[in-house]
Amino acid sequence: MGIVFKNNAKTTLASNLSNSATSATVTDGSVFPTLGAGEFFLITFDDGTNNEICKCTARSSNTLTIVRAQDNTSARAFSSGDAAEGRVTAGVLETIQENIAAKSANQTVYNATTASSATAYNIGIDPGVEANAMVFLDGVMQHHDTFSFSGSTLTFDAAPVDGTKLEVIVDNLINLQSSNLTVDTFTAADVGGSAQTDFTLSDTPAAETNLIVFVEGVFQDQDAYTISSNTLTITTGVIAGRGVTVYVINPVNIGTPSDGTITSAKLSGNLTLPGTLTVGANDVAFDSPTFVVDNSNSRVGLGTASPTVPVDIVGDVKMSANLTVDTTTLVVDSTNNNVLLGTSNQGHIRLNQQLGLAVTGNVYGGISMVTHSSSAGGNRSLLDFNRSRNTTIGSHTVVQSGDSLGTIVGRGDDGDEFLDAASIDFEVDGTPGDGDMPGRIVFATTADGASSVTERHRISSGGKASWAAGGVGTVATQARDFTFYTEGSTNGVAIHSNDERLIFMGAAASSGTGVDTGYFQIENGGSAAIALNSNGDSYLNGGKVGIGLTSPAHSLQIENSGGSYWALFIDCVSSDYGAYARGSGNYAWAVLNSSTGTYRGRWDFSGVLYTSDGNVHDIDSDERLKEEITDCPSQWSLIKDLPLQRFKWKDRRNGESYSYGWVAQDTKTKYPEFVEKIPQTLEDINEGKEDEEYLTVRSGDIQRRSIAALQEAMARIEVLEAEVAALKG
Repeated sequence: MGIVFKNNAKTTLASNLSNSATSATVTDGSVFPTLGAGEFFLITFDDGTNNEICKCTARSSNTLTIVRAQDNTSARAFSSGDAAEGRVTAGVLETIQENIAAKSANQTVYNATTASSATAYNIGIDPGVEANAMVFLDGVMQHHDTFSFSGSTLTFDAAPVDGTKLEVIVDNLINLQSSNLTVDTFTAADVGGSAQTDFTLSDTPAAETNLIVFVEGVFQDQDAYTISSNTLTITTGVIAGRGVTVYVINPVNIGTPSDGTITSAKLSGNLTLPGTLTVGANDVAFDSPTFVVDNSNSRVGLGTASPTVPVDIVGDVKMSANLTVDTTTLVVDSTNNNVLLGTSNQGHIRLNQQLGLAVTGNVYGGISMVTHSSSAGGNRSLLDFNRSRNTTIGSHTVVQSGDSLGTIVGRGDDGDEFLDAASIDFEVDGTPGDGDMPGRIVFATTADGASSVTERHRISSGGKASWAAGGVGTVATQARDFTFYTEGSTNGVAIHSNDERLIFMGAAASSGTGVDTGYFQIENGGSAAIALNSNGDSYLNGGKVGIGLTSPAHSLQIENSGGSYWALFIDCVSSDYGAYARGSGNYAWAVLNSSTGTYRGRWDFSGVLYTSDGNVHDIDSDERLKEEITDCPSQWSLIKDLPLQRFKWKDRRNGESYSYGWVAQDTKTKYPEFVEKIPQTLEDINEGKEDEEYLTVRSGDIQRRSIAALQEAMARIEVLEAEVAALKG
């Protein structure tokens, strides 16, 4: 039982505390001692102006059971965030003074000549913890299991016999630190048929005088035992079965104060010393090296015994209240979680002028911001720039278009000073108003050989983006959503992948023409695959091109499904030729019927043009194109042996009407020179294939030779008419 302590017990109230509450909730209860039966600790609540000392009799995690208004303080109301600390109080110091003034080696002795049949006795002093009291009945010490204390009231489990002499010895100095008292209880054992002489203690006494030994409750004179380290040797030994109780008392060494130096009057209030309190080699030291005041060097050390600067702190610094330095210079507002430099306005970290961070050595220097939040839209780390045109701190005046709101700058050392290398500037971009703050971001870099930054890129309030390269300068003009400014023959925009240029836009050198502008190029393997040049050649190098379709099968394939418009239209305004084809393959031009897939016409590279009926449209041409010209031989039999036939098309291209013509298979039997095979599809044409099932008759040849046969028949008719006329004549 009694008061217990724990170093650096500091936290804050987690919720408001009324002046009548008997429990308090703190932010971190683990900083306070863990309480055993009958133990307590003192806690001080402080709002920066008023304070109250309370007695905590129980602790469950962060919840404290308290007795209000201790040590001459008054019960008060406190707010969440106010300090809650385990401080040294005047009452604790008075207990020290009373113990120092105690008689008989700091012991208080209670004597009752006789005991009555009662079980409870008020001895007039609270021993604190049960182990601090030794109870004797007729000179026999009583085991601690046979009695208990509640304050100054001693209660026996069973009432002493009437007339028994009661004596209680209370050592109050032990109450300063319960760890200075160790109690060991033994039951002697048989040792090889002899009494037990040696007993191992749980603590090592500083000397024999720090021991109190009892055998079966009878006090043993110091001549009856010896001590070596933590081994107690009772000279005569103890018979097996008898009890042995040993007290090891190592009192706190606070020195020997001079008479009159420590008085109750001084200890009940502030402690005032006429001179310097010197402990060891330092002017003031408590629990060295936890706290040291070096008066000779005007230094204070926390966590170190050798401070090297005016305030030398080794370890964490925790504040439960505000820290204010020169009011406006530095304010740490723990209530609102603010750090203020050069300003008294509220804000997370606010600077009236500048904050300089200097780091030496091969280490990183900077500001690290960490935020803990369980939601996506919760608190986040924030670098906050604020600007007002009012020159008075805390006053507001609207900013104007073009005003800089804040700048992030990267600087490098040129050997003499730090120069700007790159910057990001936040500016007003428009006319601000109530609830309206248009802004832009401006990116700037310093060119090689320059000493100041030049704007390279900006994003306007409307989301328009512009870039300037090659020293163009301002990019303020943003007529389009996405703008590049380039300068010089080598400037432009390039997109790379794995160090290979894929797309280039800008200017490109063209042989014989100098510098071209308006150039777009897509590259493959370092060579231009597609080039669009407003002042030069444009081309597609490799691959197939489809217009109106996604999977072209030919070098250029056009698909028109948009009505009656031409799929390909060539308008030759001042050119001699509309289209030009050259080669040595099968056909320069071919036409297929899209519904039937059948061949409708072709123009081969020899210059011969055929239609679907087989007519050749370049035979009846200029004499200068021909040689070995002779009259056609007799075609008389052609008309007789090649009868014209009537038929209907299976696809009913002429409806139900009859068509007239020659059947290719019949014609081939007598005149194979008039029949040829034709490809039916574009694929057939491209691959040079001919379909055996489809034949065509060159009807143009038949028609021309039929004319010759008709001319021959007319000549014969004329001869016959002349002969008939001669006969009639």
